[in-house]
Amino acid sequence: MTKHTDTARSGHPIEEALRLVREILDGLADEPAWSMDAATTGRVVGLAAQVVAGVAEVEARGIAQAQALDLPGAAQCRNVARWLQQTTHVTGRTASAKARLAQSLGEHEVSRVAMARGEVHAEQVGAIATVLADLGDDVSDDDKQRAEVFLLEHATEHDADDLAGLGREIAIRLDPEGADAKEAAVLERQEERARAKTRLSMYDDTEGMTHGRFSIPALHGATLRKALAAFAAPKSVRGTQGAGSYDWQTPTPLKLGQAFVSYIERFPIKKVPKIGGLNATVNVIGDYEILQGSTTGAPSRATCVTCTTRDPGPTAARPACATLKSFAPSTTASPTPASRSRPTRCGHRDGHPHAARRGLQRPPATSHQPYPSLSSTALASSRARVASSRVA
Repeated sequence: MTKHTDTARSGHPIEEALRLVREILDGLADEPAWSMDAATTGRVVGLAAQVVAGVAEVEARGIAQAQALDLPGAAQCRNVARWLQQTTHVTGRTASAKARLAQSLGEHEVSRVAMARGEVHAEQVGAIATVLADLGDDVSDDDKQRAEVFLLEHATEHDADDLAGLGREIAIRLDPEGADAKEAAVLERQEERARAKTRLSMYDDTEGMTHGRFSIPALHGATLRKALAAFAAPKSVRGTQGAGSYDWQTPTPLKLGQAFVSYIERFPIKKVPKIGGLNATVNVIGDYEILQGSTTGAPSRATCVTCTTRDPGPTAARPACATLKSFAPSTTASPTPASRSRPTRCGHRDGHPHAARRGLQRPPATSHQPYPSLSSTALASSRARVASSRVA
């Protein structure tokens, strides 16, 4: 903002009026506002908005005159927005918005007069100008003027977004075919943008949790939201878990997360594409009876061959998303040769990303011990079971 300086005065009415407004505002700089009551405060805010709109219209006329006099060219600026940025020290975004407003007011006289009187502000005028520009050449000038007057009348009760919606309805009535074509083009651009910006990223925190974020098209997001709402609906939860199991009226983030897990687990494995990746293959090392649930004991451990991750605990016995490839007796102290040298779908061999390319055969990652340690009693018991099975 430029400082107040004593410069030459031309005596033009616009310049003199702005000087007078500035002097009045200078006198109000130290006037306290705490003494205003509620009614006065409301009126002051409304009057200030009208004054701001009127001053913005005068500024827009000045910007248009600067462009007509080629002041940007004299200052070696590429456009009027750049000249305005250098003159008033505003940002490029603000300067561009003011330049667009000046152009819109220059094309629509009725809107300019309404803004000069403080009846509409800059944002509303921009919405009205956009609506009139979208009407196209098939709409007559009389219909455009009627649309402008109609929107200005409703500007006292609606904001810029509402005016844009009213403008779309006007376009549908004045030019149905053109409105349909433009709406189809807008929807197509939105779909292309959604497809181009679709993202999914996940990472493990090494503490048993996987975190991620995603961006998907609105249609697929609504589908996912509907499915999760069905899993996490309080009525559904109470129906399966009993009355009093869920006190919330709407799904909580915890319930939505659990619903997402259930949604993944219930996805049919047969529908997973076989080209480009299969469901994970798991080798489980542990007591066969424990896996079958016939006896109790220490939980078995499963090593995922496809992604070289370990799933400890009871989850190993849940074939929800993985196929239990083979069961080895608890006496096994090393991976079987078949599991050690089996390549995975992603081209990895035993968890090493370059093993398949180098022709290496390496055991799974040794950052942790995937096999439980056995006592001598358990080892003897396991050997006795193996021997008896061979004799049989």
